[in-house]
Amino acid sequence: MALVGSVFVALTGVGIIAAAYPLGLGAFDRGICLVTGAVLISVAGMLARVDWERTLARPQPYLIAPAAVLLAVGVVGVLVKPNTQPLLAFVLLGVVYLGLTQRPGTTALAMPVILADWWLAFADHPPSVMMRLPLVILVSLLVGEGIAWRQRRFTSELASLWATSLTDPLTNVGNRRALARELISLPEDALVLFVDLDHFKGFNDRYGHAAGDSLLAQFAGVLVGAVRGGDAVARFGGEEFVILVGAGADGVAIYGRIRDAWNAVGGAVTFSAGIAHRDGGEPATTTLQRADAALYDAKLAGRDRYQLAKAAPVPAMRIEEPSEVAFADDEFTVAHLLNKMNQRHRGGALDDLLDEVVAEPID
Repeated sequence: MALVGSVFVALTGVGIIAAAYPLGLGAFDRGICLVTGAVLISVAGMLARVDWERTLARPQPYLIAPAAVLLAVGVVGVLVKPNTQPLLAFVLLGVVYLGLTQRPGTTALAMPVILADWWLAFADHPPSVMMRLPLVILVSLLVGEGIAWRQRRFTSELASLWATSLTDPLTNVGNRRALARELISLPEDALVLFVDLDHFKGFNDRYGHAAGDSLLAQFAGVLVGAVRGGDAVARFGGEEFVILVGAGADGVAIYGRIRDAWNAVGGAVTFSAGIAHRDGGEPATTTLQRADAALYDAKLAGRDRYQLAKAAPVPAMRIEEPSEVAFADDEFTVAHLLNKMNQRHRGGALDDLLDEVVAEPID
């Protein structure tokens, strides 16, 4: 909408300049239009280049565009004596823009400025102008407020759909899509807990899927209650859940809180957990995989326990193999191998090493 606002202001500036000639204005009045139009075009360029949403908190940046247009049309209406009624089309566009970008009620607040522009656009003010005043108010409110209310409803529905797309419908925690979004911004030294209910399939088979669904929802509620407000809980799939905790947390303590809370509500089955800290520079998905591997180890160790993940492996140095290897039997000597290595690593310490090696054939 910021780009749309800059285009809207630029079009108004061009429109005021273009209107200076068909209206048959004198030199002074034409100069007023040219200057006003040029100022609007400059404002449009400024709006297109500046990040107003970060620079300004109040007034809202989207108000700058319609405010500049309404002010410019009013200035032209005051200073230019002939009729400037064609410029009222830009006032109507300003009303539409207010409805698209502002909350309901903004057009009503801007009504005094809108009516002032409408009044100043007429060189003389016959009784018919006053008679049309209620119609101007009605049309402006219907357009601006109608669009604003429709826009608010659309935004609310969009936010609801977006939240639904990131929420597991059974447990009301995040789903795999939400987990992927959280992993993108996972801080270094963050904590990942991979949690899984033990013997859940047996519980499902014995008590039915409805009871299993109820158990999953109950367990998800315990997980949410055991973490801080800024931490994330997501259902990975089936009876598996992932908890993402900010830096500096104690994974074992979190596991203990979850276990105590689950026992307090009489959890029908036990659970196991794998705990991994994200090492500096490690991809978040790798941390998740290490937590998953630790969970697997906890399952193998008997379930109903936690397992700390193994440290992230240090990437091994990869030595490129020669593209072609063809040694004769009498060539397979220590000296030959060192010469081959030296050819691939010239300038290293192997030059000095070769001077000291006595080559003997290898049996």
